[in-house]
Amino acid sequence: MSTDTTAGEATTTSGYTKAQAKALDAKLAEATNRLRAAMGRADNAANDIHRAAGDKTGYFHGRRHATWELSLDDAIDTARRVAAGQVDVLGNRAAGNLRNAPHRATAALHARDIALEEIAAAHAVVEQLEQVWRDNGRWSRFFMVPGGHIHSSTACHTLHVTTQIGWLPDLSGESEAEAVNAYGSVLCTHCFSSAPVEWTTKAPEPVDPALCPGSKNYVPGANLRLCSPRGTCPECGQTVSVTSRGNARKHEPA
Repeated sequence: MSTDTTAGEATTTSGYTKAQAKALDAKLAEATNRLRAAMGRADNAANDIHRAAGDKTGYFHGRRHATWELSLDDAIDTARRVAAGQVDVLGNRAAGNLRNAPHRATAALHARDIALEEIAAAHAVVEQLEQVWRDNGRWSRFFMVPGGHIHSSTACHTLHVTTQIGWLPDLSGESEAEAVNAYGSVLCTHCFSSAPVEWTTKAPEPVDPALCPGSKNYVPGANLRLCSPRGTCPECGQTVSVTSRGNARKHEPA
């Protein structure tokens, strides 16, 4: 994205200043974090509702991962009846003291209601701020995966639902070159397909002079049958511990 300089202040192509872009995205990052936190609380409350309804987890309907037996709607319906004092609906599924069952159900239902309100409020703020971005030229944005790459969007297909993503609002409105200058050559090749190769390749780890050069390298003839596999490092000649793949673990030279 190109930038102009008006009255000494850098602007985006839409006329929205870089400072404004950074400030807005900082607010959006905070709102997004609030939204994620509220969604997490809603998930926790939903699990509490299942427990309050006497539900159990298991591998139902041929699924590979353990899930609740009841649907959330059915669990909510049962939890509401329990909260109203109809503990008999639990039958043999009752977990814990039945005397406290109505309180547990009420608390879980209330927690979910609060979380849903928080989700709606945070989502409204996120959408409002996103609309400002859409209305003002969609300036460049950057997102960092801890220990991974920098992305231009959270919609990158290399990201997963469980991937932790951090906003970099300090780079909003900036160029790819400025992102590399600030965080190194870790641009995602899918998000920045036109970027030079040297900007999308992580720099090699610095060599630790205290370690043997053979550290992490393959050790020919290593005995992998031992409880603690070992072999002779071809660099220093020491007997060293190796990984299950036969690579020498970090060690100091002889």
